[in-house]
Amino acid sequence: MRLKCGSAGEPATIRWCCRKVPATESTRTCLHLVVSAHGQTLADCLNQRVEADTVVFIDSGVMHLLADIADHPNLASSGFFFSHEDLEARGLMPFAAEQGVQILDDHATVRLLRKHDHCLTWK
Repeated sequence: MRLKCGSAGEPATIRWCCRKVPATESTRTCLHLVVSAHGQTLADCLNQRVEADTVVFIDSGVMHLLADIADHPNLASSGFFFSHEDLEARGLMPFAAEQGVQILDDHATVRLLRKHDHCLTWK
Protein backbone atom coordinates (compact mmCIF):
# COMPACT_ATOMS: atom_id res chain seq x y z
CA MET A 1 0.00 0.00 0.00
CA ARG A 2 1.11 3.55 -0.63
CA LEU A 3 -0.33 7.00 -0.57
CA LYS A 4 -1.69 8.16 -3.89
CA CYS A 5 -0.06 11.51 -4.50
CA GLY A 6 -1.36 14.22 -6.78
CA SER A 7 -1.80 14.26 -10.51
CA ALA A 8 0.25 15.52 -13.41
CA GLY A 9 1.15 19.17 -13.10
CA GLU A 10 0.50 19.37 -9.35
CA PRO A 11 3.30 19.31 -6.82
CA ALA A 12 3.15 16.18 -4.67
CA THR A 13 3.97 16.47 -1.00
CA ILE A 14 3.34 14.10 1.84
CA ARG A 15 0.90 16.58 3.37
CA TRP A 16 -1.20 16.55 0.19
CA CYS A 17 -1.40 12.76 0.01
CA CYS A 18 -4.73 11.57 1.19
CA ARG A 19 -5.57 7.89 0.72
CA LYS A 20 -3.88 4.53 0.52
CA VAL A 21 -4.27 2.47 -2.64
CA PRO A 22 -2.78 -0.90 -3.60
CA ALA A 23 0.60 -0.48 -5.27
CA THR A 24 -0.70 -2.41 -8.29
CA GLU A 25 -3.43 0.18 -8.90
CA SER A 26 -0.85 2.66 -10.11
CA THR A 27 2.28 2.09 -12.15
CA ARG A 28 3.53 5.60 -11.47
CA THR A 29 6.88 5.88 -9.77
CA CYS A 30 7.99 8.30 -7.12
CA LEU A 31 11.37 9.85 -6.39
CA HIS A 32 11.80 10.32 -2.64
CA LEU A 33 14.25 13.06 -1.66
CA VAL A 34 15.39 12.69 1.95
CA VAL A 35 16.79 16.07 2.99
CA SER A 36 16.78 15.77 6.77
CA ALA A 37 18.41 13.40 9.22
CA HIS A 38 16.18 14.00 12.22
CA GLY A 39 13.04 12.45 13.67
CA GLN A 40 11.02 9.91 11.75
CA THR A 41 12.10 11.17 8.32
CA LEU A 42 13.61 7.91 7.08
CA ALA A 43 10.96 5.68 8.66
CA ASP A 44 8.16 7.75 7.11
CA CYS A 45 9.85 7.62 3.71
CA LEU A 46 10.41 3.87 3.84
CA ASN A 47 6.81 3.29 4.90
CA GLN A 48 5.57 4.98 1.72
CA ARG A 49 8.17 3.63 -0.71
CA VAL A 50 7.27 0.82 -3.08
CA GLU A 51 9.80 -1.31 -4.95
CA ALA A 52 9.68 0.74 -8.17
CA ASP A 53 10.45 3.98 -6.32
CA THR A 54 13.86 5.56 -5.86
CA VAL A 55 15.22 7.21 -2.71
CA VAL A 56 17.93 9.88 -2.90
CA PHE A 57 19.59 11.24 0.23
CA ILE A 58 20.63 14.87 -0.21
CA ASP A 59 21.66 17.77 2.01
CA SER A 60 21.76 16.66 5.67
CA GLY A 61 19.78 13.54 4.71
CA VAL A 62 23.11 11.89 3.85
CA MET A 63 23.72 11.65 7.60
CA HIS A 64 21.35 8.65 7.61
CA LEU A 65 24.33 6.75 6.26
CA LEU A 66 26.02 7.05 9.66
CA ALA A 67 22.95 6.72 11.83
CA ASP A 68 20.86 4.11 10.05
CA ILE A 69 23.00 1.83 7.87
CA ALA A 70 23.10 -0.82 10.62
CA ASP A 71 19.31 -0.81 11.07
CA HIS A 72 18.55 -0.53 7.36
CA PRO A 73 21.17 -2.47 5.37
CA ASN A 74 19.01 -2.05 2.24
CA LEU A 75 20.31 1.54 2.04
CA ALA A 76 23.26 0.02 0.19
CA SER A 77 21.00 -1.75 -2.33
CA SER A 78 19.50 -0.68 -5.63
CA GLY A 79 16.92 2.06 -5.48
CA PHE A 80 18.82 4.02 -2.81
CA PHE A 81 21.33 6.73 -3.70
CA PHE A 82 23.42 9.33 -1.85
CA SER A 83 24.46 12.73 -3.17
CA HIS A 84 28.17 12.85 -3.99
CA GLU A 85 28.40 16.57 -3.28
CA ASP A 86 26.69 16.29 0.11
CA LEU A 87 28.72 13.24 1.19
CA GLU A 88 31.91 15.03 0.22
CA ALA A 89 30.91 18.23 2.02
CA ARG A 90 30.42 16.24 5.24
CA GLY A 91 33.58 14.14 4.87
CA LEU A 92 31.57 10.93 4.41
CA MET A 93 32.92 9.75 1.04
CA PRO A 94 35.36 7.20 2.54
CA PHE A 95 32.62 5.74 4.77
CA ALA A 96 30.16 5.66 1.86
CA ALA A 97 32.68 3.78 -0.28
CA GLU A 98 33.32 1.34 2.56
CA GLN A 99 29.57 0.69 2.92
CA GLY A 100 29.14 0.22 -0.83
CA VAL A 101 26.28 2.68 -1.25
CA GLN A 102 25.35 4.06 -4.66
CA ILE A 103 26.48 7.64 -5.18
CA LEU A 104 24.96 10.20 -7.56
CA ASP A 105 26.24 13.52 -8.80
CA ASP A 106 23.85 16.43 -9.33
CA HIS A 107 23.38 15.66 -13.04
CA ALA A 108 22.28 12.09 -12.31
CA THR A 109 19.80 13.40 -9.74
CA VAL A 110 18.23 15.62 -12.39
CA ARG A 111 17.92 12.61 -14.71
CA LEU A 112 16.13 10.71 -11.94
CA LEU A 113 13.73 13.62 -11.48
CA ARG A 114 12.80 13.39 -15.15
CA LYS A 115 12.36 9.63 -14.97
CA HIS A 116 9.79 9.58 -12.14
CA ASP A 117 6.16 10.66 -12.25
CA HIS A 118 6.15 12.15 -8.76
CA CYS A 119 8.64 13.55 -6.31
CA LEU A 120 8.25 13.68 -2.52
CA THR A 121 10.57 15.64 -0.25
CA TRP A 122 11.06 14.30 3.24
CA LYS A 123 12.13 16.90 5.82
